[in-house]
Amino acid sequence: MTFVVESHPGFEPAPSEYTYATPAFKEHFPILAKKLVQKLFWNVAVIFLGDISQRNKLCGQREMNFKFKKVMILAVFLLAAGLLYLSWNGVEKFQIAPGHVQHGKGHQNRKHKAAHELTLKPVKTETEILNDANYQDSNRHASGKFSKLFLIEKSHVYGLNETVNIRIVLKDRKSKPKTRGGDMLVVWMKDRRRKASSAGYVIDHDNGTYTGVLRTMWTGQAVIYVAILSSRERMTFIYKTFRTGFFGKHVYCLFDAQNITETTEGYLDERFLKKETLCNLTAENWGVPFYCTKPEKHGFECHHWSRVNTVHFKPVPTEADTSWYRSCAFEKLQDWIHIRVSSVKAAAVFSTSPCGKKRFRDSWGTPSPIGFFCNSTWRQRKCFNILSTNDYHQCLTNRSLRVFGDSTVRQFFTVLYKTLNLKMRTGPWFLGQKLTSHKRYYYMEAYEERHNYTVAWIPHGLPMSYFNANRTAIRPVFVRLDEIPSGSSDIILINLYAHFNLFPVHIFRDQLKRTRISIQKLLTRSPNIKLAIKGPHNYIHPISNHTLGGLWGPIYESIIKQEFVALYDRVFYLDVWDMTIAVENANVHPDEHVVSMMIHTFLGYLCVE
Repeated sequence: MTFVVESHPGFEPAPSEYTYATPAFKEHFPILAKKLVQKLFWNVAVIFLGDISQRNKLCGQREMNFKFKKVMILAVFLLAAGLLYLSWNGVEKFQIAPGHVQHGKGHQNRKHKAAHELTLKPVKTETEILNDANYQDSNRHASGKFSKLFLIEKSHVYGLNETVNIRIVLKDRKSKPKTRGGDMLVVWMKDRRRKASSAGYVIDHDNGTYTGVLRTMWTGQAVIYVAILSSRERMTFIYKTFRTGFFGKHVYCLFDAQNITETTEGYLDERFLKKETLCNLTAENWGVPFYCTKPEKHGFECHHWSRVNTVHFKPVPTEADTSWYRSCAFEKLQDWIHIRVSSVKAAAVFSTSPCGKKRFRDSWGTPSPIGFFCNSTWRQRKCFNILSTNDYHQCLTNRSLRVFGDSTVRQFFTVLYKTLNLKMRTGPWFLGQKLTSHKRYYYMEAYEERHNYTVAWIPHGLPMSYFNANRTAIRPVFVRLDEIPSGSSDIILINLYAHFNLFPVHIFRDQLKRTRISIQKLLTRSPNIKLAIKGPHNYIHPISNHTLGGLWGPIYESIIKQEFVALYDRVFYLDVWDMTIAVENANVHPDEHVVSMMIHTFLGYLCVE
């Protein structure tokens, strides 16, 4: 299992609510303790048997007393070591850290993992790769052209619901085998004829080879593909670039006074502030770090800050030796594997358990594939979901559905608006009942009169894209959650993702932590609230000289799962990663059919009592 840990010079992550042992000590202590117990047990046995032998020969009381004392002393040590070893295993259950955690080998020994452990995708930490040498040399980067796939099993014919293992050998652009791990890979299989597809997971062996693990979910045939989500060297370059103070988006502060506006540069991180006189507007930004260059015009003061503008992106600065960064991060391997799947019992895997009866905790730990497409319809592997439009109406009756996030969950609002035939109440994005193409990141609300419910989309605040937005309109999600009154029975979906891809990871982590704290408070004062966190989806940004892309998906997913470990029983995790890998999604905004499948999965878990 690999955990994502990011470090920055001069930056210490917020203190955790827990105390943790160092990764190395946690990793080696059980082994050392076990060896100590074995050695002590052996010594006790030898001395005890030796004592019997001596007693038979000498029958000396003095010798007996001496030996008995030695046995008792060693028995005490044995008991102490055993108790210490057992207590460590018991305490370790509660030592799943949201910020500082150990790293390992991804999904190895999955069958033997305890229920309390996290199911995380293998990702190298920033610390592990930050000091990599020769990352500029593109000839050493993994190549989709030369890398190879091999089927580990002897037969290319499988039964339904069987495991398929493939060996992935990465080669660089000179066709030489890679000798270290850290490249981020995805694996999936598809049958175009049946419009079927599913994702798998990848084990990093840290030597340039990987194992892809899939499961046969339908009968017929399938072709297995692998793609490089991001090379290790690309991630190294991104982390190094962020450490120079680079942000992928301009943040502008607008100060208004005496019918005049002055615009200055804004910053979301105090570590890389320029030397100009600054306004510290963190308090005005609800405690989230925010700084603006102080306006120079006469009569302007820091308290005149009123609006923000964050619509202009910045390209990643590259030199001659890093010009390769402008090529696409996502690269599909040219090699592929064909298999056949036979079964006399069923045409596809199916479950007899309704998703609404599943525990929320199960949504956080289900390994890939969590589901699959068959006839272009998404099916959960562990449960079934047959909600109708009328079920949606019944579920939402006399309550509100609040969707917090960016434009990718604004798509949820748009699909529900059309599917449920809602009427607009608030939103500059609409003119009457007609959708317009003019994008604005402002609160939107629609309603259904007969069943008395509302559906609202609420932007998540900075670093989202705003055009001259009033500061009250950019309230973070945690502030808006704190505004929900006690006794609410609303349904809530939260998504923080794509806009954070343009900024250092700790900005995402800090926002998520504040959000989690507000969720805990909300669930305490409104226990009938139903709440879900939408996980990252894969996408390929068409402009490759930004830091956008699905390469952040496994990293953000790890942070989310670590941060919410104490809320697994109360919060549903909407995992859409496998769905977007299986369907080969490329757009940051998945097509409407895929969004409909996401909504169906989301409400399928929350709407069935």
